[in-house]
Amino acid sequence: MIVITAPTGNIGRRLLSLLAEAAPAHGEELRVVVRDPARLPEGVRRRVDVVTGSHGDAATVARAFAGAGPAGRVAHSSRGLQRLHPAGRGGLRDTADTDRRAPMVAAADIAAAAAGLLLERSWSGVGSVPVLGPRDLSPHDLARLMTEELGRPVRYERQSLDDLRATMLGHGLAEAFVEGMVDMKRAKDEGLDEGADRASRAVVPGTDFARWCARTLKPAVLAAPEATGGR
Repeated sequence: MIVITAPTGNIGRRLLSLLAEAAPAHGEELRVVVRDPARLPEGVRRRVDVVTGSHGDAATVARAFAGAGPAGRVAHSSRGLQRLHPAGRGGLRDTADTDRRAPMVAAADIAAAAAGLLLERSWSGVGSVPVLGPRDLSPHDLARLMTEELGRPVRYERQSLDDLRATMLGHGLAEAFVEGMVDMKRAKDEGLDEGADRASRAVVPGTDFARWCARTLKPAVLAAPEATGGR
């Protein structure tokens, strides 16, 4: 039994789709923990055991693992993803130094790595497996690659931690959550992501950022109202 939390998230929905197809051939059943089962794809919802609730609730977690036995494993989809934040038209924003390189990984690659590990019965316990993407990139690199793929200038705007804090609080996010995000961003700019050994810890072939821009970002930009004249 594989128990998946956050199955409708950016990574979780991709992971659930992969496991729904592959798990039966491995003799695995799937159980998901979700607040709103209606958000699950109908075809998938019929093929998994659904526990309604939050994985932050102890009683819900107990129900999710009831009968799972020693083979029970959990995939949590909310960590490890770096995101690009828009800084208005033709720009992106983050708090990192312009030239600091860090791993950039596609959500689909994280999902593929997680699916492979969850279907592999040769391991047990708790561990960390970095999924790093093909190469480390700086904000300057990202802006350059986006400019090349989109065919229009993209600039990087560095945001201060104080501005990030004020923006998130202004959106009504909880203070504890905001401080956690600020601390994480500070740690990343101090080298948090430099500890993983890329050469020895590769898990799956990664999606190159330029390829992601061409396949995912560019179609989304072209479909945006400002690109279609509001139509």
